[in-house]
Amino acid sequence: MVRSARPQRVFCSFLRSITSCVLSLMLLACSQKSSLTSIEPPPSPPPPVKKEEKPATPQRIRVGSNVQAAYQGPAAQWVGQGAALSDAQIAELQQALAKNPEDVCARAYLIAFGRDYVQDITDHKVWMIAHHPEWDGFLTAYFSGASRPEDRERFEQAWRKHIGPDQQNAHVLHHAAVFFKLHEPELAEALLERAIRAGTDTPLHLEGLGQLYGWAARRRRENAAFADYARSKLIAATDPFVLAGASFEIGAHNGKAMYGGELGAALRARIRELRISELPRLPSHFTEYDQFKCPFMPRLRAR
Repeated sequence: MVRSARPQRVFCSFLRSITSCVLSLMLLACSQKSSLTSIEPPPSPPPPVKKEEKPATPQRIRVGSNVQAAYQGPAAQWVGQGAALSDAQIAELQQALAKNPEDVCARAYLIAFGRDYVQDITDHKVWMIAHHPEWDGFLTAYFSGASRPEDRERFEQAWRKHIGPDQQNAHVLHHAAVFFKLHEPELAEALLERAIRAGTDTPLHLEGLGQLYGWAARRRRENAAFADYARSKLIAATDPFVLAGASFEIGAHNGKAMYGGELGAALRARIRELRISELPRLPSHFTEYDQFKCPFMPRLRAR
């Protein structure tokens, strides 16, 4: 009996050891689980910072009680229809020039809107050509043209001083071309090609070349050789800005854009041949080509 009791005690001791180990493992697992659940999740990221929206740039500028139409492209500020400057405004601008002859905006307003009320208008034009041939107003033939031969001779002498081989300003070359196209279209073409090669605002000068070709092609009675040459250049043109300039020039003088008679039809065929779905907007209609930023001045002369 004594021998059989000892194995039982050994077995019971072994069983208690196993039970103790299992309980210890269970307690350890429970403690680890509770520690994991006690860890708080990381805080959520802050909401993204909302950028303050800037107000849209107004398309119309209010001046006093009047609203100025949206400005469209270089020279548009100087080619306005309607009333001219009043006598008081003209006197004010002339006084400003007496104090500061370099006041380009004052002189530009006298040239553009003084009209027949400014006696020395030709002197103002010659001064502007001599000192600021890059003025945007010279993009239009209106300010370079002259009704009197002696005035035209003065303008021509002033412009020829700016077209020498050292001239690198593309805008000056372009403005000179606008003047010379009336009587020397071959020279105007050469000046525009130089402006294009200068590499500054190239689309604007390509448009000008197209306008020159379109303008000349419609004037065969005046210069048949250059008219035929200009037409051949347009029919073979590949640049969209040249085609856009010519199409606008032809359309502008025929009532409807892109409908310039037989030449307009030939241009449309060329555009289809090049698979150009839509011609680009004219660079001259964009303000990015402005050379001068002058404040708006209403014309107060009573009609």
